Amino acid sequence: MKNAKCYKKGYPRPQFVRENWLDLNGTWDFCFDDENIGLKEKWYRNLKTNSQINVPFAYQTKLSGIHDESDHIVMWYAKKQLFNKPKKNERIFLNFEGVDYKASVYVNGLYIGSHIGGYCRFSLDITDALDKIGNAYIVVRVEDDLSCTHPRGKQSWAGHPFGCWYTPTSGIWKSVWAEVVSSTHINRIKMTPNESNMHMEFEYEINNFKKGCSLRTIVSYNDTIIADNKMALIRENQAYAIEQVDTQIRFFAKKQNISEEKARTLISNFRKEWSKQNNGKKISLGNTLTHFGVTI
Repeated sequence: MKNAKCYKKGYPRPQFVRENWLDLNGTWDFCFDDENIGLKEKWYRNLKTNSQINVPFAYQTKLSGIHDESDHIVMWYAKKQLFNKPKKNERIFLNFEGVDYKASVYVNGLYIGSHIGGYCRFSLDITDALDKIGNAYIVVRVEDDLSCTHPRGKQSWAGHPFGCWYTPTSGIWKSVWAEVVSSTHINRIKMTPNESNMHMEFEYEINNFKKGCSLRTIVSYNDTIIADNKMALIRENQAYAIEQVDTQIRFFAKKQNISEEKARTLISNFRKEWSKQNNGKKISLGNTLTHFGVTI
């Protein structure tokens, strides 16, 4: 992945990189809510605690700074953060890479949203909750019980580790970060190679779709552009396919005055890498077909 043009050290989502982002890992205020009174007492407005935790480590671990392996169903996190005030056409999203199991998020006392499931990334738009200068008091309430009715992997449900069942992982256990996006932006990209006909298919999901916007896709291989397409957006879900990639390489090789011999070598190497990738070997997409320029 380090060979990909989009690679950024420490970036939490290496295959879909944006420039304007902020790492929110580190020290957060923290407390348990064993009596489950936090909502009633509105802790989301002001979490009164002297305890702190090192995010993104679960409270059961030594690196969290808590290292309490006993079971606590409800826990609260809080962090003050100043963001640059977003421009008129910008939105700020708060991203959680993993919170086990149910997370409810508040900013400046306002409920933003919830997510259920400990293994999936989720994102919330917090723009409208910021104060006039960009201050955010972020509070996260997490519930994680010992129920066997939701996915828990090898986490023990018995209140203690036994056999191959280990100490549970509760709360925030993966990175928390924020990013700035335009009001209309790409939400998701799926790339599918097809070796049988040398096609590459791209599927885009557009957030806050608006007519009049365009989408540009640039694909390169070994620093040589093999496809450059710009299309008008007509719906929130778009698709685009590069047909006969080897033909595309020949076309651009000729256009960029690359010798026929070098073009044949380029195509041969591309086919080998493509074949390896589709046979399940760990060949980074960045080493074969680099999707480095998707802009709106």
